[in-house]
Amino acid sequence: MVTLVPAVCPQCGAKLKLPEGTKQTNCQFCGVEILLDKGEIIHLHREDVSDKVARLYSLADKHMGLGNFAEAYGYSKQLIELDPDNPIAWFFAGVSGYVLGKDDELAKGVREARMLIAKNPGDEKCKAAKERLDRYFAALVNEAPGWRKGKRPVEASRVGYAMLVVRPDDPLGWYYYGWATRQLGRERDAKNAFSQVGRLCDKSQGDERCKSIAKMMSEDSRSEMVVKAASFVDTIVKPFLVVLVFSALAIFLRDVPIGGIVFGLAAVITCFTVATQVWELDTVAGYSLAVLSISAMAFMVKSMPIAADVAEVQLGALIISVGMTVVAIYHLLRLGQALGLAIAVLFSIALAILLKDVPYGMAFAAFAVLVLVAAFFQSARLLWNFIRKPA
Repeated sequence: MVTLVPAVCPQCGAKLKLPEGTKQTNCQFCGVEILLDKGEIIHLHREDVSDKVARLYSLADKHMGLGNFAEAYGYSKQLIELDPDNPIAWFFAGVSGYVLGKDDELAKGVREARMLIAKNPGDEKCKAAKERLDRYFAALVNEAPGWRKGKRPVEASRVGYAMLVVRPDDPLGWYYYGWATRQLGRERDAKNAFSQVGRLCDKSQGDERCKSIAKMMSEDSRSEMVVKAASFVDTIVKPFLVVLVFSALAIFLRDVPIGGIVFGLAAVITCFTVATQVWELDTVAGYSLAVLSISAMAFMVKSMPIAADVAEVQLGALIISVGMTVVAIYHLLRLGQALGLAIAVLFSIALAILLKDVPYGMAFAAFAVLVLVAAFFQSARLLWNFIRKPA
């Protein structure tokens, strides 16, 4: 059995364990050569800088090829300290750091590598670094379609971002980054990315890459329509049908002693639940359905035998219904969409008509006029923005 003897590297201070009787070894951490006599260090061979640079480059390159990015990152950072004018070292540090989640490293590494290449394009290291950058970009181009096809926006966004860093003037990187960020709900980033795609492709009419992007964007548009339709069914149509069914059952069974009470309560609970759920959608359809659901709830309360003669319950249902309608009108105006403006006006007119006989109900006529004025100005703004929009 081999006995291990503890030792300390005099170069880097690392703790070593060496087989007993070892006369020569290299530190596994810094690589320095050590000579020993009876376990005592008698000579330390210090590498010259050029030898260490060559060794670190070899190790970084080896681990990059093996996919050991943590090791590659460590060796490349050491290499940069010794040889900061080596563009390949910066490239290694940038790519390996990005894979490890150090996002700033990629931009920094590529920027430094490109600066060094621009300073001395004829240098062999610079030529090799440029070739590696080109190969890296080509690998990203081949990788991106798989993430898009597999609906993996997180991975696609990282690949797209890396493409932008390596070649910011290539529209393909902007497209994949835009597609991914849209899938992730980052609409502002997506709009910026797609505007860059348009700008770059306008400069290169007829470019095959731009034709490919146009085809993918057409596919995305059709896919988004299907997704939006399915989402509309799930978030609006299905809840509306649930409200309709429960309300109908409550109305038909209101004269049945037990059935009227059971289904009336169920309808009230269902209407209120649906209203609160669709309210959170922050869309024209969501606010509209919320108002209809709360109005149905108020009607159910008014029709239920146990609540028909209780003035407080009737008043409470009315206040909730009117209050939600008023707030919904505000949000419909805020969204600034043509359909929402029209629905807001209709809701305000309906309130004015329904409450005209209620004490102070005529105040809602003035409210309806204010809503009409607000809708007019919003419509004028929409028309102005449409006119100013470039063709």
